[in-house]
Amino acid sequence: SNNIMLNMVACIIFIINFNTNFLLFMIEYPCLFYEYGRRRVVRKRFSMFTKIPSDLKEAFIKHYQYENYNRLALFSFFVVIEEIARVFINRSTITDRHLLLNLIMIFSILALTPFAFHVKNHCKENIQWRHAVIMNIIIFLIMLWCVQMTLIEIREANNMNTFTLGAFVIAALAFLHPRFSAFLYGTTLLLFCVQLPLYSTIHFFIDHVIDATFISVIAFSLSHVIFKLKLEVYLDHKIIEENNKALFEKTIRDPMTNLYNHKYSLEILESELLKIPQGHPSPCLLFLDIDHFKRINDNYGHSVGDTTLVNVADVIEKSIRETDFAGRYGGEEFVVIFPETTLEAASKLSESIRKNIANSLRTPNFSITVSGGLIECSDGTVDQNIVAADNLLYKAKKFGRNRIVS
Repeated sequence: SNNIMLNMVACIIFIINFNTNFLLFMIEYPCLFYEYGRRRVVRKRFSMFTKIPSDLKEAFIKHYQYENYNRLALFSFFVVIEEIARVFINRSTITDRHLLLNLIMIFSILALTPFAFHVKNHCKENIQWRHAVIMNIIIFLIMLWCVQMTLIEIREANNMNTFTLGAFVIAALAFLHPRFSAFLYGTTLLLFCVQLPLYSTIHFFIDHVIDATFISVIAFSLSHVIFKLKLEVYLDHKIIEENNKALFEKTIRDPMTNLYNHKYSLEILESELLKIPQGHPSPCLLFLDIDHFKRINDNYGHSVGDTTLVNVADVIEKSIRETDFAGRYGGEEFVVIFPETTLEAASKLSESIRKNIANSLRTPNFSITVSGGLIECSDGTVDQNIVAADNLLYKAKKFGRNRIVS
């Protein structure tokens, strides 16, 4: 009678759980339809309720697979200790098959642990698809071992401790993609139910099936919630990174020309000068000034002057290499830093900048040209190098403008 009552209670709980989930989904669908639109709702359902942004999908998968290897390396150590202890404590009562499964588990983990530590220590930025496949195989084998151990425990002591512990430990420790999680718990539940008649009496068969089903469903739900939370934390972290990056860009950029501002330009120059005592080649510094800029402002207005600054900055940025730095020093003055560049090479680049400005920024009313002073930096201070380049700029002005003096 007690078993009948327990079965009835289990059935009632199952019905309540099913109806509750059904109602939740019925409520969730209209909300999602209202918020995202029908197309996104359908895509969300088919992606196991968790949508990973396509531009972050590869990076996120690598991130959580790497963390899985971290956790596997730690988990493996404790499992080996626990199984060795179990064998020694129960050595008088343990069956041959039980002992064989324990030994297989111990040696398998010992064989896989070095690989897990290798991935953890050397493959953080280079997790490959084969690493993910191997990780999923390891997790599946651990769960399969839990199933086999549980079947033996059912026959000997009529309990499902190992299956319960394995399902929830994997759900809690490993970040499983919902599709793989559904495959893992669905497949192991099926294998458990298929083999159960060989180990359990018909009297307890239904109880064990219901228990295993509830354990699998709850473990899958836990795994899904943890995965979703992990994804949300990762996305929030990325948003914070992007916001911080945008804020940092605002602090180092000139708002009008979008070149580096005065302060950050000097910081770049200082960092390049610090490399000289370390044996790196000296950088070169180009100091530029727009010729007759005051006349442009006075004759055509400040709006034309501002447009001139933006256009000159745009030509400078397009004329330099990816490794070079261009900044607005102040007013109509610009600086260009050529890291680890000889004076001859920097002179060619500077002349190219001057010609591009003179040729591409002609207007019907006036022409735009620049003068510049170019130096190969010494290991002196930032101010000393700025003064040296500025002195050469004044020489270029004195010699007739529209030229680079080095």
